Amino acid sequence: MILQCKKNELSSVVQEMISVIPSSSLVPILNCFLFSVKNSEIIITASDLEISLTSHVKCVSDEEISIAIPAKLFTDIVKNLDEATIKLEFNDLHLTIHGSTNYFSINCIGPEEFPILPSVQGTEYEMSIDHFLSLYTKVSPVVPQKAEGNLNLHCIPFQSDGNEIRMIASDAQRLVVAKSQEETDFGSIRILALPKVFKILSRIISKSKAETMKMTVSEREIMFTFDNQVLISRLVDSNFPDYTKVIPKEASYKFVVDRDKLIHALQRLYLVVRSNTGRINMKLEENSILLTASDPEVGSGKEEVPIEYSERSAEACEVLFDARYMIEGIEGVQKNLVEYQLQGSIHPLVIKEPDSDNYQYVLVTIRMK
Repeated sequence: MILQCKKNELSSVVQEMISVIPSSSLVPILNCFLFSVKNSEIIITASDLEISLTSHVKCVSDEEISIAIPAKLFTDIVKNLDEATIKLEFNDLHLTIHGSTNYFSINCIGPEEFPILPSVQGTEYEMSIDHFLSLYTKVSPVVPQKAEGNLNLHCIPFQSDGNEIRMIASDAQRLVVAKSQEETDFGSIRILALPKVFKILSRIISKSKAETMKMTVSEREIMFTFDNQVLISRLVDSNFPDYTKVIPKEASYKFVVDRDKLIHALQRLYLVVRSNTGRINMKLEENSILLTASDPEVGSGKEEVPIEYSERSAEACEVLFDARYMIEGIEGVQKNLVEYQLQGSIHPLVIKEPDSDNYQYVLVTIRMK
């Protein structure tokens, strides 16, 4: 069997799908794409047993076939071909990729061993792609990179109440809650999603020209449908800790500060401490915050940034924090001003947007000696 397709279309799809393939798997079939041809269309599926992604590519072919192709090798070969159109020839369990002056032969596997994808039957919603990307961008810095300690914290809660949807993330040192108001009534959703599925989804839909995507939620799976692609993931059968208990209810200090001025000041000070503790001290002054950074082996720095109080205790307040964590928290604010709320030197601080709870970032401060 021989088929032809556009190289750029095929290469773009498989480069997106390779992120689903496990980095190392002892099960050979999981290192493969399921490659099916039917009705002049290539249907490509990748799976790691928890997440699956299916994409479609148009081709020229009058025959049908189903075969498992080594994913990384196939992706790398197709990516590096110069031809605008490539020819794929299948003969039993062998694939030959023909270029104008070259060819590559790949040993394949029968399709029988490839995992059977779940049939997701549940409630379907239509969701704004821009809103999803905005929420994920805000919470992604806080998602732990390694599944250590409380494994529930390694997941992303996705929740809804009516038209409000929320994403939450925590790494035990900080908590972020991002909200969005949708036109669709999402009812009451309480699910725990694998971070990998949101990471893959955000990477793909960021290139999409569509404004919305379909989300189907069942008891055990979640499915996203967009641009002739389907992404399915199992849900985590567990409960995320009650994050509302972590958010401080009272604050002795409330003030707003220019977002860009504060970020730039912190970034400059971080240069001094980035190779050691990464910590910066913040002292609340009468009409400003005094930021200082010091490293005995490097040097020191000081920045003063004007602020405007709405509440202020008469007691002095000084906090120590991780500079990178602070910068990432401020970057989630999409307004010109950032609001800070703080109860005292030994309490967590809250970063949010003024007059809104659509973004709340709670950061545990470091106890000063």
